[in-house]
Amino acid sequence: MITIIDEKEDYIIKINEIYKVLIKYRDRNEVSLMSGNSGIALFYVFYAALVDEKEPIEYANKLINNCFEDINNGFSNISFAGGISGFAWFLNFLMKNRFLDEEDFGFDGLYQYFYNSMMAYMKNGNYDYLHGALGVSLYLLNSKSLTKKRNAIIDLIEALERNGIEDFNDIKWISVIGETKQKVYNLSMSHGIASIISVLSKIYNSGIEKEKTKKLIYKAIGFLLSNKNTDYKHSIFPNYIHLNNSVSMKSRLAWCYGDLGIGMALLNSSIKLNDSELRESAVNILLHSAVRRDMKSNMVVDAGLCHGTAGIGHAFNKAYQYTNNKVFRETSRYWFSKTIELGHLSDGLAGYKTWRGPEYGGWQNDYSFLTGISGIGLSLISAISDIQPSWDECLLLS
Repeated sequence: MITIIDEKEDYIIKINEIYKVLIKYRDRNEVSLMSGNSGIALFYVFYAALVDEKEPIEYANKLINNCFEDINNGFSNISFAGGISGFAWFLNFLMKNRFLDEEDFGFDGLYQYFYNSMMAYMKNGNYDYLHGALGVSLYLLNSKSLTKKRNAIIDLIEALERNGIEDFNDIKWISVIGETKQKVYNLSMSHGIASIISVLSKIYNSGIEKEKTKKLIYKAIGFLLSNKNTDYKHSIFPNYIHLNNSVSMKSRLAWCYGDLGIGMALLNSSIKLNDSELRESAVNILLHSAVRRDMKSNMVVDAGLCHGTAGIGHAFNKAYQYTNNKVFRETSRYWFSKTIELGHLSDGLAGYKTWRGPEYGGWQNDYSFLTGISGIGLSLISAISDIQPSWDECLLLS
């Protein structure tokens, strides 16, 4: 990992400030990776690596124990973002990266529960990464039982192939969005086809059903690339395409929706597929995103990983690590400087607040990984240190 920030003092101050805020907060009775205990514990683990101290690990262990207690008390949400599969991924991640001693946490005994949930999501057409089948599959793909893993992932691939709308050149999947349950072809990394490409690329890299998986990847990429905006002075891709083929033309600059997440999905896929032409396409998408600097026109309001400055900075940092393109390094530095600037609110957490929209209460204090200070802290650690940011596998960036 090549460190991209030279003047680190302000970053170190902010990271330490985030840690001090987090350890004072006690009301974290939620298992969730993206919004609860697991994501906060993930920050503690990497903070401990940064400062080379044991105290943060003790805080992480307390949160892990709280998660088990919640599960034993009946917590049953299975989703990756908000439930048990995300927590199970987190524990596997800690063991795989030697942050935690090898230990049997009992999740292999829940294999059938995870498998049944994933396939039930697929039967209902819910392949959503954060809240549906694909997120559960990421845990199964990392599980220790090779035979069970292979069988589960083969069934997922077959369900994706069965549920897709396929023609000679491409394949697409219908998503349901919003309270109106509108049916669209969602292109995004968080909920849509970019995440399918990312997960399939990880499956391909694992060696499971490589030929069938490769075919699905290229057909899904074909659908994406054939649905660029006709005029992309702002964004190359829409958020989604309506079933009547009308499109939502303008997309934000963010991990969750738009060109940046799509570009990173294609870049990761090009590396796993060893495809130089796809790599060039991905880099061009990201170079187009790199010139989008105005926060207002790009709908950048706060600093979180999901759709804020830290997430943008981290994505471009990863793009730089993969390509050594100095444009991405400079762009990442720009968005991290904006992240530091945003951390100035006297009533915020370490100076930060998250924007929820007026219907959800407006500006709020947020401790979480996906939209709050835990994720901001992790991205800042990755910017100033040579610690490999393997944590971003849960954002499909590794």
